[in-house]
Amino acid sequence: MMNVSEDKWCSMQEIIRPYNEMTLCLERVSRILFCFYPNTIVEELFLQTHSHFFGACFRDEFTDPPPALLLTLTLLSVALIPVLVYFCCAVLVLAVVVRMIKSRKPH
Repeated sequence: MMNVSEDKWCSMQEIIRPYNEMTLCLERVSRILFCFYPNTIVEELFLQTHSHFFGACFRDEFTDPPPALLLTLTLLSVALIPVLVYFCCAVLVLAVVVRMIKSRKPH
């Protein structure tokens, strides 16, 4: 992470590989010191490291979707349930009918 300039610490594309290497390094160090997770010392080390590198990064807060979109997506999901139940029942009936037809054919 130290090879990445500070102005790029908040850019996921720039830090993803160094961040992975840093995480693996921290895990190795904790393993060498026999400080396995969950452990307050290891947890504190991870938090301090994240605070150092990503403390200045802002994050976008999640917002609720507009009520109309939320209602539409909810109703769509609920409406799909009977369709899926009907489809599954139809497939099951079809499988039973095909099996009955095959069992009645003389060999």
